[in-house]
Amino acid sequence: MEAVPGVPPSPDGADDVVGVLHEPPHASRLDLEEPAAMYTPHRSQRHSYIQMALPACLVVVVAVVATVVAVAPTGADGSAVFVDDPAAGFETAPAVDIGYTYTAPDGSESVGQFTITADGYATGTVIDQFAGDAVVHTSPTGTAVWGDEDWWSRRSPSQADQVKEQWVQPESGTVLPVDLAAEFNPSSLADRIRTINDAGEPVPDLTSYQGIPVEALVFEDWMLVRTASVPMQVLLLSGPIDTDSVQTAAAPGTDADSIRVPGDERTSEPNRATETADAGVGTLAVSPTRSSPATADATRETSGATMGETTDSKQPDSKGEPPPPLADFPAVAPDFRPTINASDCSTPTCSWTATVENTGTGPGEATITASVSPGMSAVTKSLGTIQPGEQVTTPTMKFANPAPKPAPGQTTSITVNYSVIIYSPQIGGSDAPRYRKLVDRLGGQQAQPALDRVLRPLAELARDVVVEVMHDLLDSDVSGTRALDAMDQATQADPARGEYADTPLLRRLAEAGDRFISWDLIADLLRGKGPAEYAAHLPGLDAVASELDDLAVSTVAISYIPGGRGAPMDAVVVSDLPSPEPTRCTAVTVVSDGNLAAGIERSVRNATREVDDCTVYVRLVIPQTNRDLWTAGPTTLESALRTAVADHCVGGDPGFERLGIVNNTGDHEWPMAMLCMSPTTFTPQEAVEHLNSLNLPEKVIRKLATDRLVSVNAQGEVTAVNWRDPERQCEPGYTNGGSSHKPTTENAKYFLDGQLAVFSAGYLCKPLKDGGKAKFDPLRDWPRAEIVLPDGSVTKNPRASEGGRSIFQRCHLVANILGGSGTDPGNLVTCYWQTNINMRSRIEKQVKEKVAGGEHVVYLALPVYQGKDGPLRGIRVIALGNKGFRCDVTFQNKLISPGMVYNLAC
Repeated sequence: MEAVPGVPPSPDGADDVVGVLHEPPHASRLDLEEPAAMYTPHRSQRHSYIQMALPACLVVVVAVVATVVAVAPTGADGSAVFVDDPAAGFETAPAVDIGYTYTAPDGSESVGQFTITADGYATGTVIDQFAGDAVVHTSPTGTAVWGDEDWWSRRSPSQADQVKEQWVQPESGTVLPVDLAAEFNPSSLADRIRTINDAGEPVPDLTSYQGIPVEALVFEDWMLVRTASVPMQVLLLSGPIDTDSVQTAAAPGTDADSIRVPGDERTSEPNRATETADAGVGTLAVSPTRSSPATADATRETSGATMGETTDSKQPDSKGEPPPPLADFPAVAPDFRPTINASDCSTPTCSWTATVENTGTGPGEATITASVSPGMSAVTKSLGTIQPGEQVTTPTMKFANPAPKPAPGQTTSITVNYSVIIYSPQIGGSDAPRYRKLVDRLGGQQAQPALDRVLRPLAELARDVVVEVMHDLLDSDVSGTRALDAMDQATQADPARGEYADTPLLRRLAEAGDRFISWDLIADLLRGKGPAEYAAHLPGLDAVASELDDLAVSTVAISYIPGGRGAPMDAVVVSDLPSPEPTRCTAVTVVSDGNLAAGIERSVRNATREVDDCTVYVRLVIPQTNRDLWTAGPTTLESALRTAVADHCVGGDPGFERLGIVNNTGDHEWPMAMLCMSPTTFTPQEAVEHLNSLNLPEKVIRKLATDRLVSVNAQGEVTAVNWRDPERQCEPGYTNGGSSHKPTTENAKYFLDGQLAVFSAGYLCKPLKDGGKAKFDPLRDWPRAEIVLPDGSVTKNPRASEGGRSIFQRCHLVANILGGSGTDPGNLVTCYWQTNINMRSRIEKQVKEKVAGGEHVVYLALPVYQGKDGPLRGIRVIALGNKGFRCDVTFQNKLISPGMVYNLAC
């Protein structure tokens, strides 16, 4: 691993990482071994469900718990004595690391991690649910944000294209409605923990948290979950952020300014986030850990430099310039008003002109499409850039008088309609033909002002999204009025009050093109739903996003089955696949009462009612109301599901093919064939059959055979696993499919081209040797250390070096603790931190223990890319032992709620 100045190296066994140092040396895994550093990576993906007291950010504690060992030197011999105070370890900490999830009133989520020092410095990230991310640096003098355009589009749609990808000082409440650095610094955090611990009421039905015995207490709607035994470990703090216990950026009822566009003429009616008085500004859940002095120093130096306090650690007296404030980027836009200059015409040739005046606040290019009906076909004329207050008149345009030819001594007349459609990229977006066609579909010149009122306040990306979504809505027979109203609602933002624009979600749906076909439902959802109703629809929308990620799916539609007011709604997502693949129906059901069997029955019933003949996937969403299932890990969930599906396993046809559960620990999925199978050990023949069922590429089979891990016949089928004599001394063996240089799938400004691995495998037996930390550079999609700004200057890549660890990790395919190489690019991929943690905690340690106990294991790790060489979507690991051990699981490589797809029980 390459050391970062001022930052301690990764723990032994952890892969090389880049990112914010969020996991302190004092934090521990559930087994109390020091974990890999943790950080929420930059790419945004999905998973937002319902407003819950235990939001989904706490996937972090699947493998890590916040270990705070409180000690005091009070023994007679000066030795330390354990104290039963969960706050004591934070109170004197130089810094704390927190993983958090913020859930807005409409159910949408932002997740991330922050390191916060005792003296007011912080570094962290804010990752939005469907798209958008930002890096945040805070010092006592202020806060700076480096966000992408999607991130800004949700918070300040009018300024996104001006402020994206540069350091900017945002207005209060832009990052989150709560100031994390003020509310969760070591002292404030300790006070909050101690208050709830001392004054809170017990929560009797929460006694276990992911298998750990815990006690939960609630005070003023805030809940503390900590271990039941000494030394106490704080696992969770969660609650609303509109109470007296948390200072919000713009609490309901204050006169804090909204972040809106100057001169915005759109509707002033309340929208989703503000129309319900009791919606508040959302909920927050944090998982804290004590941080180290080195981490505090790195955070202080990084944030101080960004805020202009210092520019060089070697020259502490040097000063830089702080980033510009958001107010330095005023939202300006043109506003064009046409005047038609024409009079009655009694000559064979008629003439006219049009004058265009800019009454807006900013300059804009103007191109008119002029026509006369009947009489003159449409012509397009560019008027150049028109400054505010200026007006430009077109050259004279002529057309033949269309009045019927009169008889001698008579006069004929005809009424003509003059039309001027003005296109400006500063209003209509980057695609002139699409904008003009949209104007025509809405009703022409008469409808253009209403459309422009929606588009004018938006930045370029948001304008283009709205134009495309409007076309999609009209294609789905949504009326122009409904479509305009939906877009008006979807593009309003007031982040200090927990209100966010929907443009990133709409962009994802629009980019699917004709593959998404339920736009009429989206229009209704955007127009008239209150926060609770909108949140109730999100589990279905999340399933839609997952299906659209599967490029083999040709079309995706969604329908809802209403529940009670404000209650989560069941949904059925119908995905058509190319023939001969059957239609796939994903039935989404929120199991509020914890009755898994009933939830499964309802899902199957909903799916079969919607489509007569389809392959049914059941997707159960577990809310906070059932705390045991909400916090359960995959082993507990699998056991509960085997009981719940027992009746479906009788008779041969269970009625559905796969079963998934979404809860606090991630997104887990099992094939019904596995759940109906008795969890017994594998025979050697079953191991061979499973390998053949994988449909491995020919080159993988050939390589495994060449290196004598398996034997194959002339047809390329595996006939045997070549187990070695367990009584003889054994030397582990490793192989892989090599790697090839590929271009990055991310923004090349921030990420590198590099090596892409095919697969890696090993014959594992004791004694295993450590394969070493990952050191190869560059792997594909590894973040650059520095980036070049538009002015040619070079700066540190904000996505790569926030204090030292772990935005991304160089992940071993065959783990280093299993002997996998850390220098061979054929055994390494760039992955998110949570993928690496999940692999280490869910299979790698288990395999190491099996090998240490004398079992031989054939281990195969296959990266799963989108398409041939697209982004890494997961890593499938198959492990088969000579004593019956078996495991086959795909670890999803995604940001929010990364889960596992189980093909064989582990």
